[in-house]
Amino acid sequence: MSRRRFAAVLACTLIAPAALAQELDEVIVTATKRDEALHDVPVSLVAITGDTLRDDAIANLHDLALQVPHLSVANGLTTDNVHIRGIGSGNERSFEQSVGLFVDNVYMPRSRQYRYPFLDVERIEVVRGPQSVLFGLNATAGAVAIHTARSYPGDALGAELLAGYESTHGGTAVTGVVGGSLGEIAGLRLAGSLRGGGDGDWTNLETGGNENAAEERLVRASLVLEPAGAVTLDAKIEVADFASDGGVGELFTEAGAYSDGSDVLDWVRGQDASLLPLFPVPKAMGFDGKLVTFSAAVEAEVAAGGTLVGMLGYTDYDWSLYLDLDSGALRIADAGFEEAYRQASAELRYVSPALLSEDRPIRYTLGAWFAGSELGQSGPNLLDGNVFLAGAGFPLPGYDAGQLWARGTFDQDEDMLSAYGMIDWNVTGAVQVRAGVRYVESAKTHRRGTECLIRRTDGTFDEPDGANNPNDALLIGTGFCPTPIDPPQQSRTSDHWLPEVSVQWFPTAPHMLYAKAGKSAKSGGFVAARVVVPGNFEYGDETGTGYELGYKGAFAGGRGSVSVAFFRADYDDLQVNSFDPDTAAAIVGNAAGARTQGVELEARFAASDAVTVGALVGVLDAKYIRFERGPCHPGETRNADGFTCDKSGMRPPNAADATATAYVDVEVPLATGVSLVAGLAVDVSTAYLTNATLDPLAEQDAFTRLIARVGLAGADGDWSVLLVGRNLSEEVVNNYTEAFLGVYRGYLQPPRTIWLQGMLRLGDRSP
Repeated sequence: MSRRRFAAVLACTLIAPAALAQELDEVIVTATKRDEALHDVPVSLVAITGDTLRDDAIANLHDLALQVPHLSVANGLTTDNVHIRGIGSGNERSFEQSVGLFVDNVYMPRSRQYRYPFLDVERIEVVRGPQSVLFGLNATAGAVAIHTARSYPGDALGAELLAGYESTHGGTAVTGVVGGSLGEIAGLRLAGSLRGGGDGDWTNLETGGNENAAEERLVRASLVLEPAGAVTLDAKIEVADFASDGGVGELFTEAGAYSDGSDVLDWVRGQDASLLPLFPVPKAMGFDGKLVTFSAAVEAEVAAGGTLVGMLGYTDYDWSLYLDLDSGALRIADAGFEEAYRQASAELRYVSPALLSEDRPIRYTLGAWFAGSELGQSGPNLLDGNVFLAGAGFPLPGYDAGQLWARGTFDQDEDMLSAYGMIDWNVTGAVQVRAGVRYVESAKTHRRGTECLIRRTDGTFDEPDGANNPNDALLIGTGFCPTPIDPPQQSRTSDHWLPEVSVQWFPTAPHMLYAKAGKSAKSGGFVAARVVVPGNFEYGDETGTGYELGYKGAFAGGRGSVSVAFFRADYDDLQVNSFDPDTAAAIVGNAAGARTQGVELEARFAASDAVTVGALVGVLDAKYIRFERGPCHPGETRNADGFTCDKSGMRPPNAADATATAYVDVEVPLATGVSLVAGLAVDVSTAYLTNATLDPLAEQDAFTRLIARVGLAGADGDWSVLLVGRNLSEEVVNNYTEAFLGVYRGYLQPPRTIWLQGMLRLGDRSP
């Protein structure tokens, strides 16, 4: 199927779709490296279109996760935490995520890359369960694939403008897209967006104002060239900037919230949001990130109708976070974290002709992939501790009291390579077998070090080196600053064979049953945290073996569709991370084993030309089979080592028993060219724990959230004016909790937001 035909048929979604005709449209996905109908893919997969993202004011993956059962995306202090089916990576900065992220087929392994907003997205595919052959290393829980939109040669010139205003906190958003043909062989598309968070949705008692206002800027240019009928070049470059002011999370104890004295978590805190004068370059409190991504793919038809694809990818990513770590009105502990990441990748893939028939019963995909990356991080470090103590004064001549600043550094180089192959065999007209294997190899080398700086009264900084600074004797060797040494260096390698097999049975045309099994792996590494429980500086590889039985089909003459998947996954050496609540020491290691099993159901039905209803449901049973050296919470009986506790048989964090989204969409013609459009979605979840220590204090109660939209739209899709409300019930939902020196920090999802947005298309309806 051509790319142009692919874009034409991708007109519906499994989540709150736009109004549908009497018969549901076909959904095309590329999770198998081919263009395939969703109902023919033997895997639990949710597909979401760009129109749905726009109409429901879904700005990023954090918003999207609210409406996809078994997907959780939450902010953390130094990482974002992503889970599918209760499996994910904790708040350790060296971890790759257990949920792989791919943007236009470029792998994005750093958790903060999940934070960036959507821009001109064609579709998103969420694949649940361990992935192996087609997604490779580091997808033991699943994968998220984001595909941005393109303009192709032959497309008419078109433009789209989207503008929105959020009435609760004064946020604004503007997105512009223009695209079309440049002559007969080229298609160019330009997209950009500006988003402002207004006053911010957190109240700061120290300053008397609001904070956490996000400022986002994205620009993208893409070019598609077809110089010859059998060759296509697709190139893209994107630059993104993301910033938010203020602190992160809200501290709380068993007695109630720590930072504001209330007895609930409520988007209120008492952090000092003034400038932090402790760093070589004073920074305002908050988060700042920048991302540059480039990709280029050449696709050529070769002998016998097959396709050869060559692809290059590059991503350059930086972020920094500065905050008052104790979250109190007094400046007790200030901290800064920084990360820089660079990755270059290359892939070569051959895809045989897609048609399966009695004359051509075999089709296959062969490929090889390579990536090299550099990771650099820094974080606070004092007395082998985790924070800078601003009140600890060292009255040295010519130096500011209390201006001793130490940070630990973590640098890592990694090379990854893999080769894979997948074969589809049409056994009979009704039975197909898909089998494949991927070999993956990862080599990591890391270095740790410590830097110590002293601030002079004139604002400059000295670094004790034992030679030029007359005050070095008071610092070096006394515990205030470490003696400078060459950073230690360690290396490790990982290699795995990742097999996968599935069997599909098509008893009749609109029905398909399948069985699937596969193995996935995630590479081990070295701990980046500065304070680590003894024996926890290195962690091993994580592996997962998944099994799935499913059904996908249509009913009522194509007006309805349903899919159901029964799944189970067994994990060995699951990578986990937490912090000792009393010492703030990191506890990083491998859980001996975990198991997740359950069922996922998705259904939709066009009740009439005007009304569509649907539901997505997930039921989950997850537990640690054996986890004898797990992290402890206060008051828990500890093992003989004094740091760990037995968590065997317990449920992992972010693993609710049940989650579901039900929706109804309505489109009613009012007059020639005008329709009333409306939608309501209800998102529900049972209770779940939000902290790796499994402390009952960090439990998120069951909740119900409401999302609604209403407005007017042109019948031809050229314009719309919508009022969109998210979390209308204003549920306080804490998706992640981490320990900090006897208290906890909770990371809340946004409160109620109400967006008024307008969209206008000019020229081609799909620029």
